Amino acid sequence: MSQLPFDRLMRELASYLGTPLSFDRGIYRLIVPLPMSRQQEVSASIRNDDDGRQIIAFVSTVGEARRGIEPWNLLRANGSPIYSRAALLGDMIVVIASQLLETAQAEEVLLILREVAHFADQLERKHFRGDMF
Repeated sequence: MSQLPFDRLMRELASYLGTPLSFDRGIYRLIVPLPMSRQQEVSASIRNDDDGRQIIAFVSTVGEARRGIEPWNLLRANGSPIYSRAALLGDMIVVIASQLLETAQAEEVLLILREVAHFADQLERKHFRGDMF
């Protein structure tokens, strides 16, 4: 069972990371600091899975899918992260992860936030040669 309500959990993690937290239409957004003064925006929201359980869905946008980005390279990259995966949402390449809300603990959510941010930043630098989001 989660020790903290989701809103409080997100606020405490943003405070721990020293970053502002915004909330709009059910979506929390924060900028996750990364090494070498880099940063990456990650959003988190609550969804229900097929069995009705509440899931924290994490998303970080990498960039627009376009010619020249080899899908096989994105699939290969999915072999490295523990919690997150590259995916397509519409025409956008994103990094996604999920966590069962009921069992969410601050330490694990922090690990997921950092991994989503780091993986998205890695893909941005590799496929877009810069900071897109």
